[in-house]
Amino acid sequence: IKVYSQESHFGKLKIIENTKDKVKIGISSSYQGKNPNFMEIFLDGNKVSEFVQGNKNLDFLKYTPYEVAFRLKPKAKTLILGSGGGLDVLASIHFQASKIHAVEKNHQIIALLKDRFSHYTGGIYNNLNVIFYRSEIRPFAQSCDKKYDLVQVRLPMVSGDSFREEPNYTLTVESIKKYLKLLNKNGVIMINSYLQKPPRLSLRIISTVKKVFEDSKLNIKNKIYSFSTPDNFILFIKKEDFTFEEKSNLNLIIQELKYETIYPIDKIVNDYQKYSNAIINNIDKEFDKFSFSTSPITDSSPYLFYSVKFSSIFSEVPKDELGYVLIWITFILVLLISVSIIYLPIMIKKDYGKKIHISKVIFFFGGIGFGYMMIEMILIQKLYILLSSLILSACVVFVSLFLFSGLGIYVSRKFKKKTTGLFI
Repeated sequence: IKVYSQESHFGKLKIIENTKDKVKIGISSSYQGKNPNFMEIFLDGNKVSEFVQGNKNLDFLKYTPYEVAFRLKPKAKTLILGSGGGLDVLASIHFQASKIHAVEKNHQIIALLKDRFSHYTGGIYNNLNVIFYRSEIRPFAQSCDKKYDLVQVRLPMVSGDSFREEPNYTLTVESIKKYLKLLNKNGVIMINSYLQKPPRLSLRIISTVKKVFEDSKLNIKNKIYSFSTPDNFILFIKKEDFTFEEKSNLNLIIQELKYETIYPIDKIVNDYQKYSNAIINNIDKEFDKFSFSTSPITDSSPYLFYSVKFSSIFSEVPKDELGYVLIWITFILVLLISVSIIYLPIMIKKDYGKKIHISKVIFFFGGIGFGYMMIEMILIQKLYILLSSLILSACVVFVSLFLFSGLGIYVSRKFKKKTTGLFI
């Protein structure tokens, strides 16, 4: 049921009431109460967040990963990176965090949950203990000089009939290095993602964290703890090693909530445990027949949802990986169309062949076009970190390149020709 819609430069925002599904926030199977009512937030057709009814009974929160986090870090000074619909904010208020700082770039979401849906959410966005920062995550993490006991990062859910094609710089090697600097000495980063079959994104996250510690010449083995809920993958990261007491307490809570530990584990019984332990312990042979990449996520390769290997790209691909296949299909089609439109007339017209060297024309103009595309793609990707919008980044790059290319052409005509030929 569509409840509300709005448009801005971020895209078309829709809020939809979900009355048929259970909210996928890691509620334990031991919970016997009523599942919370919730609404979903979609941006340009992609689900980006959800928010639950916060003015009703909140006992369900005691059966979520937030119970684990706040028993590990009671009364924590908390930073929420990408607050979205405010579920992390609601949980932090419920578990009495000493201070809550929330970062969200989309002003639409903040305004709607502060005003129009304030009663539904229980007024969490107007809570005096909550300070909101309207900012992209990376610039905030770069400029923030505060320290926190708990830093929460929650990735958006991808629905079964959609895929994500935009870059995401939230969980790159460079990002996690910045988050670690925001922690107090014994602080914890909590990463919350969704479960996939077969496991993919969670493995890349572990690989990314491993790379972070390797760059600092540290061992990852005692610095992470991960577990799975019925629908979520949770990873805790510390700068310091997890103590024996902390691991023991976490194991007890996990057993109590009927969750499943992924790492550290003594006995491997599922693929999450198998592949996670293989990454951490450098058992490369486990991935010989694995169809998906487990490479670290970096600023140069920030596409979280493209993990299928090229050798497996035209075999059975999960729905949330279809964007990667679509990119290759589009590239091949565009290549064929451009060749037929630009070069086919030159090749067919024999008169042209007498006057010019077709091979040189193809090499020269094809090279210019290819060079432009390579430069444009890199600049758009890098500007996205600053501008937080692919459309704005593309506009800035295209306008700049076309403007200065035109100026170059104009100025070059002023020079006296000393030589002739296509080479010049």
